[in-house]
Parts: sequence; structure tokens; C-alpha cells
Amino acid sequence: MKMPMLSRCTNYAAYLVFKMTEEAYGFYSSATATVRTAGGKTETHRLVYLDPDEGRRHRYRTVPRLLGLQQAPVPREEDGRYPKQRSDGWLEIEIGEFYSPEDDDGEVGFSVLDNKGVKWKEGLIVQGIETDDLDARAKMHITNCRQIDDCHLSPTF
Repeated sequence: MKMPMLSRCTNYAAYLVFKMTEEAYGFYSSATATVRTAGGKTETHRLVYLDPDEGRRHRYRTVPRLLGLQQAPVPREEDGRYPKQRSDGWLEIEIGEFYSPEDDDGEVGFSVLDNKGVKWKEGLIVQGIETDDLDARAKMHITNCRQIDDCHLSPTF
């Protein structure tokens, strides 16, 4: 993505927007999500899990459920490493944050790569990458808090 498409002097978060088919498999292990800006500088680098079922899917389609050979669930933590369901039916996971400086006409790149790299995978449908202005979100959150506080201070009957 070209930096001039973004607002200058702004902090952003990047999200992978995707779905998994019912037959999806091979996504039980962690992946490395990376955001790189001009000159290949890495802004963020983190582990994420794409499997919305927390590893309860089969590792391989050839292992039938009837045999009871299912993988144990990956422990879920609420630290942003697992996908969240959106209201439009797609899943999203934050892949990192970056800053759009005033004088950068370069590009920002995003990647999500499997850490194991040797397992077959199937069933990932990618809609794209979305960016979110973190500065605007923070301002909106503060504004909403003030409105809620005002409501609590002057209740109507």
C-alpha cells in the first residue's frame, strides 16, 4: 500500500480480513504477522492464530472424526492473537501497527506467514487488509466516555 494514500502523521493498525471454509485445515499453529514500512523497516512483528476454532479442527482432512483423533484446543488468550468475528460475517485479526510520517512517499507491506511452513493448508478466503486510524479511534473513545459520564451525572427520569 502506498503511504500517500494514508493520512500523514497518523498511527494505524492493520487487520487481515478473512473467512474459513467448513473444510479448512492446517491453521492450528501460530503464524508470524509483520508490518514493514519504507526501506524494509519492520514496524511490528507478532504471533497470531488464524484458526477461529482455536485448534479444534482436524490437522488433516484424512483423519476422520469418528476415530476421535482430534487435536486438543490451543489455549485462548484475549490478547488479540486470535481472530474476532465482525458484524458482516468476516473474521479479522490485527497484524500490526505502523506510523505514517509526513515525508514518506514509500510503501507499507503486510505479511502473515506460517511458522512451521511444511503443513498443507486449505480453506482460507482472504477479503483483504484493512487499516484503521488509531488516533481517530482514541479520540472517538474519549468522546464516547465523556458522553457516558455526562449521562451518569445528569440522569433523566
